[in-house]
Amino acid sequence: MNEYISKLAPHIIEFIEFKNALGIEYKTSRYYLKQLDIFNYNHKNLSNLDRETVEEWALLHAEKSISGDRSWISPIREFGRYLLSVGYEAYVLDNRFTIQRYRPEVYLMTESEIQSFFMECDHFVLRHKALGRPYVLPALYRFLYCCGARCGEARKLKCEDVYLKEGYVDILQTKAHRDRRLYLSDELKNIWSSMMLL
Repeated sequence: MNEYISKLAPHIIEFIEFKNALGIEYKTSRYYLKQLDIFNYNHKNLSNLDRETVEEWALLHAEKSISGDRSWISPIREFGRYLLSVGYEAYVLDNRFTIQRYRPEVYLMTESEIQSFFMECDHFVLRHKALGRPYVLPALYRFLYCCGARCGEARKLKCEDVYLKEGYVDILQTKAHRDRRLYLSDELKNIWSSMMLL
């Protein structure tokens, strides 16, 4: 069963296949393309990407976004550019729809704040009893903080990708399907080594 229903469906499928051939999974973007497809089906059901359809959908989508997140813009722009590049008539979403960047205020913790943070993390897991938690969470917190690992990377880390003697871990298939190597601090190596003895 085809998940796309409008007359744009063949173009969307070709576009996703093109992205996949480049090694890009394009999971999240499929959702936005599906929403555009449904909108097109319920309105004009055109086989080309026209300005009116794209802008109406974009305005509707922008109104729904409470957070101001504009991650949906890129896949729609890329789809329009792709269609133009292969010879189809298409509208590319213009700069009135811009991606708003989140600019966090950076706060660097002092040595004592870092120690307090880890102490509180360690005490928290001891207060809330759960099988394995007192061993796993202290190592997880330190891995996230000390190595700059992403939450998903830490969660999916496998034992066979941890090289304690050498002092590193291999993170496989991360963002953009790349692998990366993270080196462990001596403290983290000691914590993980003690976990392996349990």
